[in-house]
Amino acid sequence: LPICFPVTIIGGEEVVGTEKVLSTWAAIWPVKAGEVIENMRTGMKVSHRIRIRFRPGINEKMVIRNGDRVFEILGFVNPEERNIWLDMVCNEQL
Repeated sequence: LPICFPVTIIGGEEVVGTEKVLSTWAAIWPVKAGEVIENMRTGMKVSHRIRIRFRPGINEKMVIRNGDRVFEILGFVNPEERNIWLDMVCNEQL
């Protein structure tokens, strides 16, 4: 999957495209119904979890593209803080 920076119009908020930063293998899982309900309580809109091999420098300003689908990165989990995997909680942009 390509991980990209959104490219915006200067002075505006409208996303007009993305610029690829890196390409990597990833696993994508939709969140379970119980997780959706829990996230509704916190106000966070999470639709998917995405796992990649750990890479430093990835941040919430980036998006993940899978074909025509675009996922905004909301947060990260570094399982056991071992720098092996990077799990990202994401929301699919519709």
